Amino acid sequence: MAEIGVREEFRPVGPDLYERSRYEYELLDLARDYRRSFHLHFPEWFEREFLVVVHEHCERPVGRVDCEHYEGAPIKDAYAGISVLMEVWTGETPECTDLRCLR
Repeated sequence: MAEIGVREEFRPVGPDLYERSRYEYELLDLARDYRRSFHLHFPEWFEREFLVVVHEHCERPVGRVDCEHYEGAPIKDAYAGISVLMEVWTGETPECTDLRCLR
């Protein structure tokens, strides 16, 4: 069993114009005991603390957190977010140790 979650938040930037201000794209793959997520939220705090505005999460097994936040790359939109999640879900399960921890 696997679950994919796509959450986005938008803020107004002009009359009838909005921009995405937050996202969370997540995969919970219970069959492989793996969780992976890609986040943009609290950008001011992340920039101040880690000099980045996006980050990732990785758990293998689910519930085991060796690093609270991993370095991530921005994801353009929900279509790209779903594509990244599908690649993670259908590909080889990556090891969390392959990712760079933000400390």
